[in-house]
Amino acid sequence: MSETFAQFWKVEFQIGQPKLHPKDRQWMECYWPAPLQYPICERWDEYIAGDRFVNSNDKALHLSLIPTPYLGNLRDSKVLLFLANPGFADTEYYFEEQPGVREKLINNLYQEPNIDFPFVFLDPRLAWSSGFQWWQRRLRPLLDVFISRGIRPIQAMELLSHRIAAVELIPYHSRDGSELKGVVKEPRMPSVSEAREFLARSSHNREKLTVLLRSHQNWTHQGCATVSEHYHHGLKQQTISLDPKYETGEKILAWLER
Repeated sequence: MSETFAQFWKVEFQIGQPKLHPKDRQWMECYWPAPLQYPICERWDEYIAGDRFVNSNDKALHLSLIPTPYLGNLRDSKVLLFLANPGFADTEYYFEEQPGVREKLINNLYQEPNIDFPFVFLDPRLAWSSGFQWWQRRLRPLLDVFISRGIRPIQAMELLSHRIAAVELIPYHSRDGSELKGVVKEPRMPSVSEAREFLARSSHNREKLTVLLRSHQNWTHQGCATVSEHYHHGLKQQTISLDPKYETGEKILAWLER
């Protein structure tokens, strides 16, 4: 199930510039060339010297950054969270230049994740990063449950890191996803099709809970999720709380404790 999705990236994607899956690049050249026209930034100092730095109006994709179609161990996780696309903070280019970071991101992309923290943004060694801070805020209510039971915070993060994975509909970073709606229309970008097919397969897996957190309409399609017990939309709103006090968080916690 997860092997097919991971192979799409592991076999065909090469780290170069722009950091695009070759099939996505071919698709963009035909249907959406705008992202290809932005300058490539090889380094942090190039990014801060350019026009995209701290530009809140820039909502385009950042194709100089490593794609993140998923986080965590897709095969072994108990809960799969489905979102829209990786966000962007102005520190992202600096983040990727730090020792060991690029290796962690590539290992995650090729589904050879870290043994101790397969969900890379729960690794406390990256606590200073925007990715860690975003995910720590989202997952904090679940972490607090385990901490309240006497588990040390770092151990709670490690536990959750093994049991949760996340999948993005669009694998490329952007500051704002509001201008990406066309990417999911027919003909779809190949990486989007791969992500949607992965959701369709996962929703039939009785060993996993699949949870739509963002972009419900763009994820859902005919034939997906007939096993309702293992497929949860959550509330159809912009931000869904993972607090176990509410429906989505309660369902996730139950699966984490299995």
